[in-house]
Amino acid sequence: MEASDLKKMRMLEDENRRFKHMVAVSRTIMHYMAQPNNLNDRLRQRLKTLAEKHRRYGHIRLHVLIRREGLVVNYKRTERLYRA
Repeated sequence: MEASDLKKMRMLEDENRRFKHMVAVSRTIMHYMAQPNNLNDRLRQRLKTLAEKHRRYGHIRLHVLIRREGLVVNYKRTERLYRA
């Protein structure tokens, strides 16, 4: 790294520190990164296969089928993934 890059990084760190004190937010929240959720991908794929098999079923009925398969999933998540 060049000296100018290090200087810019230090300036950004100082700015972040000042901002944190102004807003009273912890550092962990500022650097939070969401973890990928494989359950959503598997559930979306299962919803797609069930919807192809039962074309007239809506998200409520598909949610019941998924619950019967043993997956414990909130109906709001099922609806969100069904609409996507």
